[in-house]
Amino acid sequence: MSQIGIPRALYYFQYNRLWQTFLGELGFQVVISPETNREILNMGLLSSVDGFCLPMKIYMGHVQYLVKNGIDRIFVPQIISVRKKEYICPNFMGLPDLIAQSVPSDIEIISPTVDGRKGRKKLIGDYLSFGRIFAPLERVKFAWEKAEQAQAEYDLFCENITSIMAPKINLLFLGPCYLTEDPFLNGDLINELDSLGVHVITQKQMNSEAIMEKQSLISKPLFWSGAKESFDTLNLYLDKIDGAVIVSPFGCGAQSLVNVLLNKCLQEHGTPNLELYLDEHSSSIGIQTRIEAFIDLLERKHYHENNLSTSG
Repeated sequence: MSQIGIPRALYYFQYNRLWQTFLGELGFQVVISPETNREILNMGLLSSVDGFCLPMKIYMGHVQYLVKNGIDRIFVPQIISVRKKEYICPNFMGLPDLIAQSVPSDIEIISPTVDGRKGRKKLIGDYLSFGRIFAPLERVKFAWEKAEQAQAEYDLFCENITSIMAPKINLLFLGPCYLTEDPFLNGDLINELDSLGVHVITQKQMNSEAIMEKQSLISKPLFWSGAKESFDTLNLYLDKIDGAVIVSPFGCGAQSLVNVLLNKCLQEHGTPNLELYLDEHSSSIGIQTRIEAFIDLLERKHYHENNLSTSG
């Protein structure tokens, strides 16, 4: 059985069940790189240019790890859009070409184009066309059905985590999934917050049906998928949370603009928030210290006072 590697970075955190199941049903032995660690970060730094953001450097590191461990076929989809009238980061669109320049010539980069600008039917067609390279059409269709089912079950599981809000401090954790879901990059914030008795809600747990019933927080539609997900999550939970933490990769222009809009909405609602900008020099101890101080303020506001600043 042929092996194919998937880097545990970027949109892996959003579509891992879909990709693993689809490739597995096509006959591949799927190999996932391990959780991000110092070795993978260093590999990424050595194979990246200075202008890359932290998530890009981490992705490069995961690819290098797979290559170093004998995986000669890497799954690097060229994601352009996942929904109508939305786009992902332009830097991520060029990943297949960037990866091809950073690995030996005998490494095969498998790069299906994923473009949802023309709707769900076109998006599915992209995956089916890719699958036809490796298997007959009937098997590809079966693989896609299994993959969609696996992803839907996982998404439903994530949504159900927040079905009941806790009586303790409820905190919204906003930011790209590749930062909020990677404990090495965010200083293991979710476990740290849990140890402090805080109930954490992430974008991954957003109920897509419930958000359709809410009026948008901003008048103009956002064309960055990650930004829209942040606003949709904030819109859904704004009346139920005590505070919010926003994590962003240092130097990301798009995320900086999004953060200004998120801050504006939170401050207008009187909800305290803390912004964290992450790069390869970020210290987990420093992140945890800021979080502990922020939670202390939220507890004072929640139980004793109501006149604290909304910016952190």
